[in-house]
Amino acid sequence: MAFLIPDKILDTLICDICSKYLSIQPVKAYTNRRIICGRCVKNQNQADGVISLFCLIADECLFKCINRFDGCREVLLHSQVKDHERKCISKLYKCPICPEPDELPSLLLEQHFRKKHEQYVLKYPVFFPNLNAMSESSEIFLYSLEDSLFFVSVIYSHSENNIRFNVSSLGNCKQAGSVIQQFWISDNEAVEISTEKRPCTCFGMEKDWFCIELSSMGNNKSIVVKFDLKITDPQFLRIPCRAIQSSEHPKELATLVPSLGVRRRLSFKPMVAPFRPRKIYVSPELGKSCDISLNRSATAIIYSGRLMFLQCMNCLEICYVIDNKFYICDGNEQHSLCYFCFHFLKRHKYIREENYLEKTLTRVIMYYLQFSCKWACGQMISVPTRSIDHINHEKICRFLNYYSCPLPNCQFRGKTLSEFENHFISKHNVPFFPSDYYYGTLKMDMILFVNNHFILIGVERCANVMQIVINNINSGDDNNIKIIALIFDNEKHFLKDFVNKVNFRHSNNSYYLKIIVLG
Repeated sequence: MAFLIPDKILDTLICDICSKYLSIQPVKAYTNRRIICGRCVKNQNQADGVISLFCLIADECLFKCINRFDGCREVLLHSQVKDHERKCISKLYKCPICPEPDELPSLLLEQHFRKKHEQYVLKYPVFFPNLNAMSESSEIFLYSLEDSLFFVSVIYSHSENNIRFNVSSLGNCKQAGSVIQQFWISDNEAVEISTEKRPCTCFGMEKDWFCIELSSMGNNKSIVVKFDLKITDPQFLRIPCRAIQSSEHPKELATLVPSLGVRRRLSFKPMVAPFRPRKIYVSPELGKSCDISLNRSATAIIYSGRLMFLQCMNCLEICYVIDNKFYICDGNEQHSLCYFCFHFLKRHKYIREENYLEKTLTRVIMYYLQFSCKWACGQMISVPTRSIDHINHEKICRFLNYYSCPLPNCQFRGKTLSEFENHFISKHNVPFFPSDYYYGTLKMDMILFVNNHFILIGVERCANVMQIVINNINSGDDNNIKIIALIFDNEKHFLKDFVNKVNFRHSNNSYYLKIIVLG
């Protein structure tokens, strides 16, 4: 079994001579603290260096190709890298800011930008163009997404009172054409203009500019520009950092401990199979006032010096449902748990309570946070006041796959969860909730949509005893799919969990019913 090195670690494994990854052996360490890869070590005094202990770790590691920003998605053992690099030739690019004519491969161009033009490197898909120029001004920014690099070009014309945008992608034309770009421009008076969606252009080719007239924004010289890039071809998506092994065996979650380079499993195994995490966007206003930033992959916030994931490791839902509370692991295992999963795992001793810290996000912070849509439509969703606001968008998002009505003798097919909500009520008289949990009195049957499964909740009451039965009613689903239900009272105390059905004494109070679908 080999492990793909995460980008955060890979970016530190750089040769001090050629600035490429330490992916070719032998890797040697020298008395002047320089680390040199196998590409360059033959040109050094062989007696000075010693074989680095990193070579022992590299035997169980997979490296991304040094031309990953050119579109190469190969992952290689260190023994395969040398032969691969003979065939995979690096493309050369000229820095669009520097006057020197020197050309660099894409890996070195990214490093060059971060060292020489740090102010033009975008961490987030937002920037503030300079509108104070009295003539024409231009800016160009570097932005990375997945394993792709982009240049965001901006030209402002004072005489014509317009601004032009374009995103160009490094790599080939096929790679550039697989990325869809769109811009949003807004000012302090909440006037917002959006562009159409277009494919990116290939870097070095003629640009297909978006042109926005600024007359509709008055004389405001302070505007913010947001943009969205969506990679449509799976061939160019980032390879997930996980264990890589034979396809006959299931994949296993594992992490690479940077200090030792050894495998270390999580203290508990997450119940739901992993999928692409939600991206997070933090507005510049929040970042300045509350000292909040994002990690490099934009999947967690860094607040008060602490990394906080806002997506539950166990059920993969957004964490703060009850009183904005969630729990972060206070140790090497960087993950968070939602209120429901934390109390469930604690009761069954899958985790130890002392290993977690309870955290709460204020409503001010929540107001400025945005999450990417679960269905990957590219839209960022605000969650300003209620934890269900992101669900409201995902109810009407048309990027969801088509589904057929799972109830017997019904031919209805829907594209959005909102269509199913109307259908279940009007045709079957069954309430539908496009969420992993329900809060209210348990008096009637209902359907929830959890992890792409329709879950029927059957409720029967007899005297003061209530029976709840849960069933996966997706047509064509594997019968081995397991469903766990958690019940909390309206005081947020964990009552019980069950599989399939349960009987318990009830009252007319409201309950939280949380559903976890395994499979």
